[in-house]
Amino acid sequence: MNKILILFGGILLRNIKTSFVLFSFFILIFLAACGGSDETNSGEGSSEKIILKASSGVPEEHVWFEALFNPWMERVVEETNGQVEFELYSGGELVDIGSEFDALESGLIDIALPVFNLYDQKRFPLSEVTMLPTSESDSAIISQAFSSLMYDEHELKEGKSFYDLEFGDKDLKVWGSSMGEPYAMSTTGDPVEKLSELDSLKLRTPTRLTEVYTKHLGATPITMPQTDAYDALSRGTIDGNFISVGDWKSYGYHDLFSYTLEGANLGHFNAVFGMTNEKWESLPENVRTAMDEAAKDLIVDPNATEVMMRLDSEVRELASDNGSVFEKLEDKSPVIQEAVNKAMVETWYEWIDRLEAEGHPGTEIAKLWRQLVEENGGEVPEGLELE
Repeated sequence: MNKILILFGGILLRNIKTSFVLFSFFILIFLAACGGSDETNSGEGSSEKIILKASSGVPEEHVWFEALFNPWMERVVEETNGQVEFELYSGGELVDIGSEFDALESGLIDIALPVFNLYDQKRFPLSEVTMLPTSESDSAIISQAFSSLMYDEHELKEGKSFYDLEFGDKDLKVWGSSMGEPYAMSTTGDPVEKLSELDSLKLRTPTRLTEVYTKHLGATPITMPQTDAYDALSRGTIDGNFISVGDWKSYGYHDLFSYTLEGANLGHFNAVFGMTNEKWESLPENVRTAMDEAAKDLIVDPNATEVMMRLDSEVRELASDNGSVFEKLEDKSPVIQEAVNKAMVETWYEWIDRLEAEGHPGTEIAKLWRQLVEENGGEVPEGLELE
């Protein structure tokens, strides 16, 4: 089995496991001979080499690696002077998407890159808040809002914050991911001009919230894995999908989608990455500091959001060259605008009611999310009233 390791200077190396172990063994012997028992790390904890097994359900070609995971690992290696190494398994090689929490708890892995909390809504019921519809938002706006949601002490229930309720209470130490561009409705058909055309659509829905929105829109929601959607679109089993434009190329959708309705943003996909609290507490203070500072910097790093936006622009250009049409909601008829906006507002209300019925602070987190989105330059659907 091949492994990817991040070594001195943050350089990515691919090597055979056995060869690497032998190489590391001889290096350690050499260092021990040179430094003896005087090896230190400037008094900031043990200088013992730390190898952390990290797993990702997405391949290394995924935008998260370019925007977040690689920069984070490289910075941690650099700031600990090579004390930390990451043994990386990607593309679901070790842990399938959605199984990260169990893999962390069992000790199979040390770090999940990322934990797909949106795919585990019973365990992480509040995380879906970033998928609430907006009328104006982008990667930079939502990354800032999500950073505040994760790290600022906004009380939601019994003195606890979003982070406390979602992750701290589950013995996790995690950080937020960079946020991509918004999910939008894209189809293989012509531009939508009549309400009856919306009613006839069969749309693949990736989350509960997109399913709720689709029902309020009058269309038919279809649940299936993203990996099956290309064939379903090609055969006409479904008419469209909700997905960020920047993700099209990963699935070949740039050759299929002919129409996208913008201005009805069906949220932004979030994820978190990290480890168990037990693992976190076992790390030296200097390592914890390096990890924490790097992660909190990168979620709002302009370079990370630029990567997300650049990918979106590249795919748009490619799709447009293939004849795909991108249309703004504000350019549609008043009847279409009203129907879409009403569906977005009703999606907020239904989500809040569901959370409250389950004993969660649905109203409080919805009000907080609206505040954070608007404070960072975004807009929520017209007519949304939260009291």
